[in-house]
Amino acid sequence: MTSATESLHERVLRWEHGSRFYLAHLHRDLFGQWGLTVVWGTRGGGAGGRKHHPAEDLSAAQALLAAVLRRREQRGYRLVDDRCYPSE
Repeated sequence: MTSATESLHERVLRWEHGSRFYLAHLHRDLFGQWGLTVVWGTRGGGAGGRKHHPAEDLSAAQALLAAVLRRREQRGYRLVDDRCYPSE
C-alpha cells in the first residue's frame, strides 16, 4: 500500500563542475518501487555513465539522495538545478 507522502514527488537534481555534470533522479520505477538513478559525464563529450540504485521505500531513496548531495558538495560540484514533479 502506498502512503500519501510516497505519492508526492519525484525529484531531479543537476550539478556541474567545469565541463563535468552529475544528475540524480529520485523516482518510482514501473513496478512502483522507489529508487535513485544517477547519470554523469562531460558536456559535449562521450565519457560518462549511468547507474540505478533501488530502494526499499521513499525514506531509503531520500537517504541515498542525501549521500549524493554530500558527495557532490565535497567534490566541488555546484548545484545548478533542483526540480520536483508529481509522482504517478
